[in-house]
Amino acid sequence: VATMAGQALGSMLLGLECALRDPPDLIVDTTGLAFALPVARFLAGCRAAAYVHYPTVSSDMVEALDVKAFNNSGFMVKLRALKALYYYLLARAYGWCGRRCAVVMANSTWTRAHVADVWRRGDVVLAYPPCDTRQLEAVAEKRDANRRGPVVVLSLAQFRPEKDHALQLEA
Repeated sequence: VATMAGQALGSMLLGLECALRDPPDLIVDTTGLAFALPVARFLAGCRAAAYVHYPTVSSDMVEALDVKAFNNSGFMVKLRALKALYYYLLARAYGWCGRRCAVVMANSTWTRAHVADVWRRGDVVLAYPPCDTRQLEAVAEKRDANRRGPVVVLSLAQFRPEKDHALQLEA
């Protein structure tokens, strides 16, 4: 139930260890947690930055409270108010931590919009990860001549609406 709070606490402890053992000049969070950033920043006096691939807390989470899913059992749907309060408090803490960054980057427009919303920042920079697709385009050409049939692509991702798996299949 409190997995995200545990992850937040764990990342804060990691930031504390980092600040005490070998204080950095710059700390960059790429996990999306952001909770270690203010700890390291205030204790080590370093600058903080974040490159977010997937925000820990998003407005989608609150919208999904009424939907029964694998991680949102019927029992938890009944505790909607309690879970909504948990998400609200976690989002407030997450936003506060995110506002401690000097620079914030996101890897997609979806992530940028959610980070800007929860962290209340209008300066989130869009920085797509580098993807050299030339090797992917050459897959069909490099195939074993004995193999027939279509090229098979395996895509590993969470099943979430924003991943748009149907679009991947269509492409």
